[in-house]
Amino acid sequence: MFLAAGTVWIIERRFRIAGIWFATASVFAALGLVHGYRIDPTDIVSVLVPATQWALGYALLAGLCFAVPLISDYRESSSMSSAEREAVDLPEPALNGTSVSFPQTESTEQPSPATFPRS
Repeated sequence: MFLAAGTVWIIERRFRIAGIWFATASVFAALGLVHGYRIDPTDIVSVLVPATQWALGYALLAGLCFAVPLISDYRESSSMSSAEREAVDLPEPALNGTSVSFPQTESTEQPSPATFPRS
């Protein structure tokens, strides 16, 4: 869950929020609440032991996410001016909410693939 949430915020380019998710995951892993398990011959048992490798990995990801705005020219969307926001807005969809209609054929019979006109 933590990895998925952090990845979503990275895709959205909200690195500080992603860093918070990864830092939280690091704490949970260090406390043994996630990634702490033992494999028995007949079962996988959850145990409360620190998963230090996972905690370190999440901490490194959190540090990287917090560093991205500091070491790059990227600024999160809240710092964009209104002119910059308008410049990156996507155009309206071509359909503009209308439905698509296809031309009707004279025959009610559907053509077979072999006789279908090619364009």
